[in-house]
Amino acid sequence: MLDWLIGIPARPISTGIYEIHITGYGPADVGAYDDLLRHVGRGSGLECHHIVEKEHLRMISTRFTERQAPAVAIPQDLHRKLISPRFTAEQTTLGGRHGGRAEVSKAELLDLYEQVYRWHTPFTELYAIARQILR
Repeated sequence: MLDWLIGIPARPISTGIYEIHITGYGPADVGAYDDLLRHVGRGSGLECHHIVEKEHLRMISTRFTERQAPAVAIPQDLHRKLISPRFTAEQTTLGGRHGGRAEVSKAELLDLYEQVYRWHTPFTELYAIARQILR
């Protein structure tokens, strides 16, 4: 099992891809972004969402690159209407796509991911993964 999945019940689907249950959503596949992209394929209606946004991976020191960072496959409408707008709104002040400060701390990012994954949505498993990435 991938170390960023420690503590989260996960069922192996294929090499590097696991199915987890996301509270408030249901089963979802997770894996490294590139692997998950290949697994999901085009035309499936699913999009691969970086669990920690790629802008934040560039801003702080982690062991992940954009291409191999943990990601989750979610329906396009959920990604575009719920998850991405929440991050975009928060990033306006914290840093990211639409401006904000050039430097942020891991603690500030953890607070952002707690807000999005635990307060705005009930996706506590994604917050647990974000904590592993940002540790």
